[in-house]
Amino acid sequence: MIEWQVSIEYPDTNASMTVYAPTMREATDLVYRRLGAPDSARLLGLRVQGTAPLASDLVDAAGVRAMLGGISQPRLARLQGDATFPAPIRHYGGGRGVWSKSSIEEYASSRRPEST
Repeated sequence: MIEWQVSIEYPDTNASMTVYAPTMREATDLVYRRLGAPDSARLLGLRVQGTAPLASDLVDAAGVRAMLGGISQPRLARLQGDATFPAPIRHYGGGRGVWSKSSIEEYASSRRPEST
């Protein structure tokens, strides 16, 4: 999943939003669905910018949650407070970060099934 920053320009104001989608096309479609038909008629400009996909040996919070059996975001936040949980390589705040896949795989293999 990629985080896309969206800037929207109307004749009398500007707006912005963040959407999460795997491709720019899907992000743009999501923006148009959120804007709805009346706002689209007044739309002057739309800019959708995303971050580059992660390197294959890295994983974001959504990827970590999937690797740990589809745990919730609150559960991931609790795990991050555990001293045995791998620290992210880079932390962006709000529970977001980037981890090495190997550290998460090692953590997942060392966990007991009942500790999820």
